[in-house]
Amino acid sequence: MKESEAGNFLHSQCFARIERITKRREFERVFKIGVRKKIGTLTLIYSPSDTRRIGIILDRHIKGAVVRNKLKRRLRDIYRKNKSCFKGECIIIAYKGTEVMDYNVLRDAVLKLLTKQGV
Repeated sequence: MKESEAGNFLHSQCFARIERITKRREFERVFKIGVRKKIGTLTLIYSPSDTRRIGIILDRHIKGAVVRNKLKRRLRDIYRKNKSCFKGECIIIAYKGTEVMDYNVLRDAVLKLLTKQGV
């Protein structure tokens, strides 16, 4: 693999700041105009947009910082490895019970939500 190809591959695998929904008003806009779909303990709110962005929200009943951070890392990794499946702006909400899901089960649930949504 050439150096330029390796650089493009690494860039496509990153989770850049511009791909994140971070501001309260951005979350509110997606909540207001977005369409919701739910499977088990996961909810996806999708809003069509020219840019591909994602926001992650965890239920306050998921206790322990280590557990919350691990779940957020897993969700970001699923996004990072499956960027082509995400279109527009998406917010993923994880409720209590999601933290005990195996990584592969969590990935399958998120991808099923995306296909169910038609994203």
